[in-house]
Amino acid sequence: MRVPKSRLKHVSTADDGCVHNQWERLGLGSADNNGAMQWMSQARQKIIIANVESEGPAQHAVRASMAILLPNKKRGDVVIKAGVWSAACLLACLAGSSRVAAQSTGELWGEFTIDWLQSRRLTWEVEVEPKKSITMPAGTSAWASLNVTPSVQYTLARWVDALAEVDWGYKPNGDEAIETKSRVGLYFHILSRLLADRGARRGPEREKQPLRRLVPANLLRLEYEDKDLLNGGATSTTWRLRDRQEISYPFNRKKLTADSAVYATGDVELFVLLGDASDPRFNQYRVRAGVGYRRDFRWRFEALFVQTRQRSGDSGFSTSSNAFDARVTRVF
Repeated sequence: MRVPKSRLKHVSTADDGCVHNQWERLGLGSADNNGAMQWMSQARQKIIIANVESEGPAQHAVRASMAILLPNKKRGDVVIKAGVWSAACLLACLAGSSRVAAQSTGELWGEFTIDWLQSRRLTWEVEVEPKKSITMPAGTSAWASLNVTPSVQYTLARWVDALAEVDWGYKPNGDEAIETKSRVGLYFHILSRLLADRGARRGPEREKQPLRRLVPANLLRLEYEDKDLLNGGATSTTWRLRDRQEISYPFNRKKLTADSAVYATGDVELFVLLGDASDPRFNQYRVRAGVGYRRDFRWRFEALFVQTRQRSGDSGFSTSSNAFDARVTRVF
């Protein structure tokens, strides 16, 4: 039976223009202003004819009801992959800390970062990081802290950046301390990147693009820490080396820098004491793992589980803290 085009409620399409024209014909507004239709148009998904109403020569109506095929499969795969990754990371960290949970703290971290790409090589950054203890071992008091870290990063070559940063931390309760950590280091991009042209305009054009889907990196920093106790205790200073191995992988895009990318991210950071130290040189390491979402060049969101393990003297490593870290990054 022939179905008049004017009576179609939904139309099967593999063409952007067809979706827009049919949507407007139904009087549902401009397709350009409708997020759902615009998204389906971009995805070029086929919509199966549904609720077709037509009158034939015998003046009878034929009604057909068929499901609309929405692009749930790919989106579902992304959600499943991200969920499996997050669950695996969480279980692995919890398994390592189950025996010493009574001596570790549960913490909630937040992190808001502002990046400014002044040029294709020079980047300025300010990071604000509040932290709060949620659960504490018996006999210890709760605490909160706030850290502010301005930094500058300069690209020496496609595969390495030089950086310098100062981390000011204030803990009004607990240790009652002010900490100042000065760091210099190198950021190695193992699989290299593409640098923008010299004449790149402000914004996405200055962003460095990874060459591969998998993005490994190594952040090596030398840190000097000065800790001043406000309750009258002695000031302490520490030199240490920090080495962080990072890896990220996008589930639904070919590049980590693509808009709407959902990705897995994780790292392992080692802390090595320098100078005269009574504790073992390698006395701490930290594991981070989670998922992230890059909405566009300007906004990125991440949720991570963080576990820190320490040792002193001849004892083995034990979990000192488990934390949930929520991150928001704004880029200019």
